[in-house]
Amino acid sequence: MDFGRSIPIYTVSSSLRELKRGVKSFEVETLLQMGILKVVDVDRGMRDLARKLARRSGDIRKLSGADIDLIALALYLRDKGESPLFLTGDYAIQNVLAMAKIDFRSVGQKTIKSALIWNYQCPICRNVYDMGDTCPRCGTKLIKRAVKAREL
Repeated sequence: MDFGRSIPIYTVSSSLRELKRGVKSFEVETLLQMGILKVVDVDRGMRDLARKLARRSGDIRKLSGADIDLIALALYLRDKGESPLFLTGDYAIQNVLAMAKIDFRSVGQKTIKSALIWNYQCPICRNVYDMGDTCPRCGTKLIKRAVKAREL
């Protein structure tokens, strides 16, 4: 691998902690020391925007704080004109990035084919909600369903 001509790789502190706990912590430290891996933490406004997009898509329940931070970083880089390429195997992250029109590639599994918007429906009283585990009216467990798709 020719590191002399590598493009920078960005991450956030919350994700870096997860990476360092993994088997590849030596490789992560090496990339940091070489200046190839850059840690950028974005402001609260970008994280709020990432959460808003995740709520709009219905993926918010599937995303961790580190996931939200990474989506916020992608939004920040896009707004700076850096046109980031995001690498992830997480379908919920891919879905939010697709809605934000941020380029991504899957790692370790297939890439999503459509951007989906999810909601939650009660199978008993048929009420539909943006989020939740149980129906506020009857207490039945809600079912997640795709309501709209956009081909990528």
